[in-house]
Amino acid sequence: LNQSGPASTIAGGVLLAALMAVGLYVVLLGARRSKQLRDDDAQRSAMAEQRLLETNATLEKEAFERTSLLEAAQRDLQNILDALPSMVSTWDQHLINRFANPACHEWFGMDPNQTPGMRMEDWLGDLFVHQKPYIDAALRGEPSTVALSIPRPDGSGVRHTLAHYVPDAVNGEMQGFYLLMHDVSAQTEAQSRLGAALRETEALLTTINQHSSIVSVAGCDGKIVDVNEAFCRISGYTRDELIGQDHRIVNSGIQPRE
Repeated sequence: LNQSGPASTIAGGVLLAALMAVGLYVVLLGARRSKQLRDDDAQRSAMAEQRLLETNATLEKEAFERTSLLEAAQRDLQNILDALPSMVSTWDQHLINRFANPACHEWFGMDPNQTPGMRMEDWLGDLFVHQKPYIDAALRGEPSTVALSIPRPDGSGVRHTLAHYVPDAVNGEMQGFYLLMHDVSAQTEAQSRLGAALRETEALLTTINQHSSIVSVAGCDGKIVDVNEAFCRISGYTRDELIGQDHRIVNSGIQPRE
């Protein structure tokens, strides 16, 4: 019995030491595992933060590029509108001006600082009543084109224009319309001069045909393009037979054909 006491104590001490070693191992293993998890979390957080920074950098770059493109497009559009000789203006559904390019101010003799927010009735003055049907049509979504003569601000006459009313709709809802005007004064005046010249020519030909004068008109190639009745009567040919021929169709010295 005296010998078993110390042995039992030793065995108990060994067992306790073993249990303590196992416990310590478990504690160390847990600490190591916890550290590894913390390290993994830190690494994942660092990677996620890096990806986030890279994504933000990419988005910022794309936003900068798109903003630069948008600013360039807006600058180009503004330069074009400023230099455009035609009038460009936008109006809301209440006929209040939203935009007008420099041509608008020049054509109507207005201060650029006063046009935004101006009522169309005040803008057009006496012209408004005549344009109201086209304005109403544009607000219904119906485009139209109409000839319009605008008095020049300096009182030197009128500017002949071609006005286009273009509806402005977003998702089917009318926002107003665009009014585009092109100066066609040169063309209108040229047509007027041409019409006057044609009327004078027709009057002259009528006068000639009413008399016994023999008249034939030839083109640069020598082909007959017109004759009067006296020429037909004396030559013996009809007008249709003479048009397109040269004067060799008749004998030297105009004589009736046999």
